Amino acid sequence: MAQCVPSSAKCMPSPNSLVTMSTSGNLVYTFDNFSAYNGGITFTGATILTIKVQNNIGDTCHWKLRMYIHTTDASGTVWDGVPYGTSGGGVKPPLSLLQVRVYNYCGTPYKNLVLQNFNNVNDDYIDIIDDATLHFPNACNGSEVNTAGSYLTDYGEYSFNIDYVIKPGVIYAPGYYTVSVEFCLTE
Repeated sequence: MAQCVPSSAKCMPSPNSLVTMSTSGNLVYTFDNFSAYNGGITFTGATILTIKVQNNIGDTCHWKLRMYIHTTDASGTVWDGVPYGTSGGGVKPPLSLLQVRVYNYCGTPYKNLVLQNFNNVNDDYIDIIDDATLHFPNACNGSEVNTAGSYLTDYGEYSFNIDYVIKPGVIYAPGYYTVSVEFCLTE
């Protein structure tokens, strides 16, 4: 997991504008019994993002926040890795296997508390905040806040919890697989 921040236009660049992960960047799922394969494994609140964005002087910053999924597999549709054998037909897990749920105290994410899948396309993204209309912090009114501000003053609007869910079933080849998720704050 990594981050990108606005370069510079109406929003100030890093270090004045930041996406910070206050939790570990790596999650390890181990599916070693049928209940895990069939029921899945959920990591609740595994990532906590905090946002700080500042305006350039005289401008009104308008930003969006996305999470991208990335694989280096040549097909661009499945997780990186090597199957341990041919059971499961040697089929690697698709990118859509990873589900995410984004939420915060004020309900500001575009799809607050909705479990979402990525598409099976490398560098596919899920919008966390992406509204064409400017929304200023406003005592937690549930709008997609997307202007200058900080988690230090408006925590409920500038922080995001992310759950990760994988329910593989038994159709994929056993193996060791990896995928990257990147959080990107852009104008």
